[in-house]
Amino acid sequence: MDWADSGAWYVAVAWAIALIALIALAAVALVQWWRRPRVKWSLTGQAMLEQRPTPASGIDSGADQGQGSGGGWLSVRADLVLANVGTGPAYGVETVRCPGAGEQPVTVFEAVSLLPGQAIRISLRVPDEEHWESCWIRPQSRLNRHRFEAGRRRYPKIPVADALAEADDPQATHFRL
Repeated sequence: MDWADSGAWYVAVAWAIALIALIALAAVALVQWWRRPRVKWSLTGQAMLEQRPTPASGIDSGADQGQGSGGGWLSVRADLVLANVGTGPAYGVETVRCPGAGEQPVTVFEAVSLLPGQAIRISLRVPDEEHWESCWIRPQSRLNRHRFEAGRRRYPKIPVADALAEADDPQATHFRL
């Protein structure tokens, strides 16, 4: 009696079908993972120098650094637009904002959901020109509206000065007066 007569070929066919099903499952899972919706951020806007009034705490008039010709402190105000340019929605959008070296980052809630193509406006004030090169924004969001802290995704920091310089002429200054 050979193996075909004993019914052992049923076991071989079952193993072959199971292997084909496993390969098909892996291929479908890989394609779905590859085509999943993604959130991608784009930061644009403009920055301008602003004069703030001199504090009345006895600081020398005009002789200190950071003083403009009008006697006030120079600060930088950036009006930014953070847009979702990816293919998927972002839920619970927050931004972590750092106005420069030595400053503490602040987390600000921005929007409940941000669909692809939508944007939010951000106003960022940097204390002076020296902090401008080191200020950054980091978006945070969830990919699923039902998963809260466990599904939060932190994206890379976006240096504000570099993002605005890339939008303009790279040889030009970062400030638009």
